[in-house]
Amino acid sequence: MKKCLLLGNGGREAVLAEKIAKGYKLFSILPYANPSIVEQVKKSNGKYLIGDPFDKDLVTKFIKEEKIDAAVVSQDNLLQNGLIDLAQDLGLKTFGPTSKGAKIEWSKTYALDIVKKLAPEMVIQNKSLSFADGLLPFLNQEDVNKCSQLISDTIKYINKDNLEFTGVIYGGFFKCKDGIKFIEFNARFGDPEALNVLNSLETPFVEVLENIFNKNLNKENCKFKKNYTFTIYVVSPDYALRKSKEQCIFKVNKKAIEESGAKIYFASTKLVEGDTYVSVGNSRLFGVTTIAKTLEEAKDRAYNALDGNISNNLDFRKDIGAIYEH
Repeated sequence: MKKCLLLGNGGREAVLAEKIAKGYKLFSILPYANPSIVEQVKKSNGKYLIGDPFDKDLVTKFIKEEKIDAAVVSQDNLLQNGLIDLAQDLGLKTFGPTSKGAKIEWSKTYALDIVKKLAPEMVIQNKSLSFADGLLPFLNQEDVNKCSQLISDTIKYINKDNLEFTGVIYGGFFKCKDGIKFIEFNARFGDPEALNVLNSLETPFVEVLENIFNKNLNKENCKFKKNYTFTIYVVSPDYALRKSKEQCIFKVNKKAIEESGAKIYFASTKLVEGDTYVSVGNSRLFGVTTIAKTLEEAKDRAYNALDGNISNNLDFRKDIGAIYEH
């Protein structure tokens, strides 16, 4: 079985680990032992190291010693720092843009300059634009097509000399009275968006990877299920309020959550023992994702999965999927 290196340690990487491990031996360098990623490494008979994924000497040594075939990177600062470039230089197949390709995210000026060349009408001219100036709430199919065309043209522009971009790109746009306006590009999976998107894939992700590696990706070999996915991210009580130096110790009944039909993806969390976990930093702790035929079913399943199965000292939004009338 081929070997794949995954760098990054969030909930996004946890779901990537789950999907990659279905067709590869999974290898990873982690700053801490993310329980979800470690579980998938062990399931696939791979290997992980606790170390700095930004340490290019360490990454190079690991790739060479383990004879790794492919690399997946979807964390913005790792992409900016050229970890895909390193993997390519060592002869690996890669998923994720080079540092030059990822520049459309880490340099907003660079991205804007490209859009000015490709679709100048989508550039916001008035820098003082406010919501009072006429932002509209919904995109129609024509709007979506226009946004998609810009993204496609941007990829072609970036790759015109060398293949700098593989992987995922998505754009941020506003619909205004005078048309669609560009906000930004992201050069990798979002988090938590990856939890929803990858669980919506009908085509196994390992097949998508192979088609990308072979430059053969198309709509026929990358299909999505016709269903709903729903994700709740659970956080510590002071998440986004202050940078607490105190660790949050909490309990999660992982078995009960999974038996309820939900999936759990750990992020800034380490396992202590049994069902006891501890936070790492002050970011999100774990995501719970469900899949169903209707939005209400997916929503109910996710919230029910958390009910009674996590510590009371944790927090999460109760209004996800709620419909408000204006």
